[in-house]
Amino acid sequence: MVHRGEILQKAVEESKVKIKDLADYMGVHRTTLNNWYKTPDLPFEVLIRIGKYIRHDFNKDFKYSTEFIQAKEVNEEQEQYGKPIDFKEKYLKLLEDQNMLLRKGEANYNQLAEAIVSLSKELNAGTKDLSESLLQIARTLDKGHSS
Repeated sequence: MVHRGEILQKAVEESKVKIKDLADYMGVHRTTLNNWYKTPDLPFEVLIRIGKYIRHDFNKDFKYSTEFIQAKEVNEEQEQYGKPIDFKEKYLKLLEDQNMLLRKGEANYNQLAEAIVSLSKELNAGTKDLSESLLQIARTLDKGHSS
């Protein structure tokens, strides 16, 4: 089996690209790059991205590997149709939206609870009849539901 990490290390050294610049491009620490050099089954996706940056075609190193060819095709599709989905960003946005809805729901609940307490006091004092109170509660519910 070909040691992908060693092939990567040789290509990076030949490219004369600074490790720090490559690490920044990949969004990793320099020690991660050094660890990749020691990884025999380094994912082809990593090799392809680095190859683009250092202008090295790993195709010649893995010309008969169907796994490399498939990884390269996926990478080319992502470039053609846009970057892969950033699930972390989407997840954080969904959490923010959920928190906003929860706060809005809590505000509506508090408003409704205040209306019920107020109407309950008025009913007990005999200043309102039951049907009028129920209508007012329904309006409050409808108002909270539509906001």
